[in-house]
Amino acid sequence: MPGVVTRFEIGPITFPVGVVVTGGQLLQPGSGATAGQLIIGTDGSLTIFGVAKTDAAPEPAVATTPSQNLDIHIPRGHVAVAHIGSFDLTATGAIAFGDYVGAAANGTVKTIAAAGAAFVQAEINNNTRGIIGRCIATAGIANGVRGLIRLSIR
Repeated sequence: MPGVVTRFEIGPITFPVGVVVTGGQLLQPGSGATAGQLIIGTDGSLTIFGVAKTDAAPEPAVATTPSQNLDIHIPRGHVAVAHIGSFDLTATGAIAFGDYVGAAANGTVKTIAAAGAAFVQAEINNNTRGIIGRCIATAGIANGVRGLIRLSIR
């Protein structure tokens, strides 16, 4: 009977980065020159992979000095990305306790607005596709401040 080997079950998974990334930023797949790599999440992105666990930068094509390969302070070209868990993430705009959140500019999170008064199926679908987690900071999160977000990206 044919089978399959589990390659990933739980925890973060590592991806190459196409831009300089700071730990705590949301990441999404790149395109063009950064295809096959992750870049910083953009406002309203529906392709968020998760949150960067550490700082990272693209691998240099060629080392400029022999010591560059030995310098442990240079961020790695890969980053561990977590898609489930609770993390202190930066808010764009105020986020209330219990609000659903989605991707905002520069790898931050924002409140996902409720669907409009008139029922529009496309609007409901777009809102739910953009949900990546929920604010669990009991006092909410002010604009530009880090606060506790429970990520659940599927």
